[in-house]
Amino acid sequence: MDLDFKKIELIEKTTGINLSNLGLSVRLLNCLKRGGYNTLTDIMLEPPEKFCHIRNFGRKSEKEQFALRKFVISSD
Repeated sequence: MDLDFKKIELIEKTTGINLSNLGLSVRLLNCLKRGGYNTLTDIMLEPPEKFCHIRNFGRKSEKEQFALRKFVISSD
């Protein structure tokens, strides 16, 4: 039950935020768009392992994406 509440809270926090407005590196932004992810909600609802299949999504992109997820989760 608590997990569902956190997921709903996360969706409310990130809804409508376009990835282009987040100041991400061009590399990460292009990778995510290539993978069909356009909003912050899109990437927050996916497990981090799911992104490794996207072309050019390497260690730098993974680190940046992890930092973004950590920031979003920790900010209130």
